[in-house]
Amino acid sequence: MSVDQAPVPFLSPAVQRGFGFFETALLAGRRAVLWEPHLDRMHRILSGLDLPKPSRESLNAAARRVLDASPPKPTEQRALRLTWFAEGDDLDDPASFRLEAHLTPIPESRLARRSGSHCVSLPPDLQRDTPAVKSTSYFAAVQGGRLAKKAGGDEGLFRSPNGTYLEGTTTGLAAWNGGTPVLAPKGVLPSVTARRRAGRLQRGDPDGDPRPGYSRLSRGRGNRMGFAGGGRMGRNGSEVAGVRSGDGVARGRRAAA
Repeated sequence: MSVDQAPVPFLSPAVQRGFGFFETALLAGRRAVLWEPHLDRMHRILSGLDLPKPSRESLNAAARRVLDASPPKPTEQRALRLTWFAEGDDLDDPASFRLEAHLTPIPESRLARRSGSHCVSLPPDLQRDTPAVKSTSYFAAVQGGRLAKKAGGDEGLFRSPNGTYLEGTTTGLAAWNGGTPVLAPKGVLPSVTARRRAGRLQRGDPDGDPRPGYSRLSRGRGNRMGFAGGGRMGRNGSEVAGVRSGDGVARGRRAAA
């Protein structure tokens, strides 16, 4: 049995405690969108936590193996997920960690959200345990997505205790307040897509997708909110979608500034 097919011990930190880290990149054919920034974030998080990290070479090799095993069609879009998780108890020993790469179809719920999202405000007491870390400890996100679906929405928005919007359960959140891109400064996962897109707009970069929906998000007037990592792909490789409706609280409110 190959290592990537071997069972994970039930009493491992990954299973019992959700101790692991991951990155998911959008694939267009064999091209991974914003691949290097995703790898940068994983390394930055692990370095900040003083934990063992996989080499850049091993991450790229794992991605190539799964792509070679399942060659894509030229225009096919899929998700490529890298996971670095703890099987052993000694979390300072690199041998305790395992790297896996998987290709998955883009969920139907995300495809539907590309034309705009109906958002649900989540209870303020539902919070990620370590929001600045992209970890496999995902209770709050799973529960938030469940609550959003039960309320008729397709995405749930986390809020700070004072009601400020932070991020979605599977997406970054940005606001265009009077045409200026605004991201939450803390209490959220640093979104690769949101920061890249907002940075381009602030520099006056004209590259963008003029299609309806996409342009509403990137060049909208007034106060609008939109997702990063949950929409359609533009020419610059970013993936964004607009917030078309809310639960009576989300629409028109400012994101964290």
